Amino acid sequence: MDETERTDSTAVSTLTFRLIVLMNLVVKPFNAVFGVENNLSLSEWRCMMWLAAHPGASGQDTANGIGMDRMNVSRSLRSMKSKEYTRRLPGVDDKKKWLWFLTDNGWAVYDRIIASAIDRDHTLVKSLDPAERAVVLRFLESATAELRAVDS
Repeated sequence: MDETERTDSTAVSTLTFRLIVLMNLVVKPFNAVFGVENNLSLSEWRCMMWLAAHPGASGQDTANGIGMDRMNVSRSLRSMKSKEYTRRLPGVDDKKKWLWFLTDNGWAVYDRIIASAIDRDHTLVKSLDPAERAVVLRFLESATAELRAVDS
């Protein structure tokens, strides 16, 4: 058989693949505009969103919270530190544990991006009625919990 004749749509038919495509479309404006304008990677933006909601989170807390690999989170936090978007302080009970915070510069970048991120979220769900939104949120929470349990 000629390899140009073989096809398999198994992967692209999965919910996982469709979620990946959706996520790529959701973050498209970030990659095209906000990341470039603010010298910020998508991984750094994800960490920034977490720290805005959870000031003083450790790298491990951040990795767990956003479901990213700890090494990628560590790299992102350190990169943001070098850009003066974050700062770190030693933990109170554990001096080996670093607690991360957004700096004033970090908050300024966050404030420049978050309104567009919220608008994108509204665009994503505007065609759903409240009951449908609730179902989607329950699914996402349940699926996230299932995968966290499998990965722990």
